[in-house]
Amino acid sequence: MRKSIVMPRRIPPLNALRAFETAARHRSLSKAASELAVSQAAVSRHVKFLEEYLGVRLFDRRPSSLQLTATGKAYSQRLTRAFNEIASATDQTVDAAGKQRLSLRAYSTFMLRWLLPRLPDFQLKHPRIELNITTAIEAPDFSRDGIDVAIRYGKGAWPGLYAQKLFSDALRPFCTPGYVQRMGGITLDKLRDCTLLHHSRRTEDWRDWLDAARSPPLELDTGMFFDDLLLVHEAALRGLGIGITQEKYIEAELANGTLVCPFDTVLCREVGYYAVCRAGAKDQPGIEEFLGWLAGVSGQAPPP
Repeated sequence: MRKSIVMPRRIPPLNALRAFETAARHRSLSKAASELAVSQAAVSRHVKFLEEYLGVRLFDRRPSSLQLTATGKAYSQRLTRAFNEIASATDQTVDAAGKQRLSLRAYSTFMLRWLLPRLPDFQLKHPRIELNITTAIEAPDFSRDGIDVAIRYGKGAWPGLYAQKLFSDALRPFCTPGYVQRMGGITLDKLRDCTLLHHSRRTEDWRDWLDAARSPPLELDTGMFFDDLLLVHEAALRGLGIGITQEKYIEAELANGTLVCPFDTVLCREVGYYAVCRAGAKDQPGIEEFLGWLAGVSGQAPPP
């Protein structure tokens, strides 16, 4: 009996299809880049790849405009219908399951020290939303990474992204009461005798705080260095030295006396932590509820 041969579907890469469909819908590479939260150059590369893959020209590129060819127009219309059908099927599946899945990316220290203690409240208020959480240092690529919301550190201005402030930089040195006792008290003059705990990716934190505190000159290439702020916290909790971190990250330990801040000086800077998503996605189901909840627990009003 002869077996029938099933040929695989010939489908170009999804990112290329999304880039072309979005650019065709807006008639603009820059608007497509804004919606997809990628660079205009990335959209252009995806479209060029798709044209080479298909062996046809999809756009007539003119100095002041982007015009679809007849082939490009017909192809984009069918792609738009296909993407709309996928979105509709997804919504129906989510509704049928009674759950909404939200993908979140954040820094590991932010997640452990600030967000996780607050998440039980989110679960109680939004039981239908299930969180898929990953941690990373790199800036998110919303079109590639499949995430809905990310936490970013900076000044809150990222092209193509909606940014909602959570809290600003407020850095303080911290250690255990036992370490203070072992050092016979800690003053600015005595810091040179302390073991400073450094986050190797945030080398300016100690320097900026010392400037704000008007400390005597101090060698900052000595002490212990860690590539993760979580390790700085753990080292401080084990009495290995004195670290520097966000005041928000140690609120519970300061309240129960596990940690202390030997100095009153707080380093405040015009940067902070923001919840971000694609500019056109902030009102989508799941994302809207999560951002609204974050506004409540952070005490920061969301931007208009």
